[in-house]
Amino acid sequence: MKIDIKALNLTLTDSFREYISLKLNSLSKIIDEKKWPAEPEARIEIRRDTHHRKGDVFSASLELFINGKILRADAVGENARMSIDLVKDKIKKEIEKYKDKLYKNK
Repeated sequence: MKIDIKALNLTLTDSFREYISLKLNSLSKIIDEKKWPAEPEARIEIRRDTHHRKGDVFSASLELFINGKILRADAVGENARMSIDLVKDKIKKEIEKYKDKLYKNK
């Protein structure tokens, strides 16, 4: 899976980049890339925003391009790693729903 990572208002360290890649590559198990004509591509944007009551808030947006379809998920967490975990869980559900629809029609 190709992964494009973009960070806004935070520093993207090598260890954090590796953490993101590890989490998103774990999705390959449920995607089953061998069945798709093109390699899936993930674009993730992680950003730190400030909230007037809570201080720093981290949000992650993930777009997964798979088989000509775009699956999207957004998540907000107390720290950057939490937002990555949450967005991965949400996109996993989207992948499973997409696969169910795809295989029901065949």
